[in-house]
Amino acid sequence: MAVHDVTEGRGKPLAGEIHEVDARGEICPYPLVMVQKVMRQLKGGERLRVKVDYPKSSEDIPRWAEEVGHRVLGIQKTGEVEWEISLEKKDDGDA
Repeated sequence: MAVHDVTEGRGKPLAGEIHEVDARGEICPYPLVMVQKVMRQLKGGERLRVKVDYPKSSEDIPRWAEEVGHRVLGIQKTGEVEWEISLEKKDDGDA
């Protein structure tokens, strides 16, 4: 299954092995679940950009990523209640 299929059209690959999940409009736990599904399909070193508009998700997703060993490349507030989280999949494992 392609990465962009797991979120029913809401996750899509971008240029240069950067993938994107648009979880705006979703509340916990769905943004994290969407990110976990996509991260399982990525190869080590591939990157994921996540867009969220639920404040708790802007905290929970980076916390989960660090706990399982992925790199949090950045968290940027892009609107009054919107964030963009950049992650990089760890080289080993399949969290």
